[in-house]
Amino acid sequence: MMYTLRYRPGLKEEILKYLRNDPVRLEQLARKIEFLIEHPENGKPLRNHLKGKWRVHIGPYVLIYKIEQEDQCVVLLKFRHHDEIYH
Repeated sequence: MMYTLRYRPGLKEEILKYLRNDPVRLEQLARKIEFLIEHPENGKPLRNHLKGKWRVHIGPYVLIYKIEQEDQCVVLLKFRHHDEIYH
């Protein structure tokens, strides 16, 4: 079943800030997002203060998202380098 996709306001701009000079990584991210809207629970569930959210890695970057089952929606929340994402 395919879920719909939403971005947190400003997230698209953040992604482009990190990946504007890396078209290969940008394509990897696009493919990962396409996969997530078909298989949202394929990522890793997070714990502690991020409970209820999920993550996937795209090279050295991490994409954090949440799944809204009742709306059949994947909401992309945060995209950062692994060293920065959990701060």
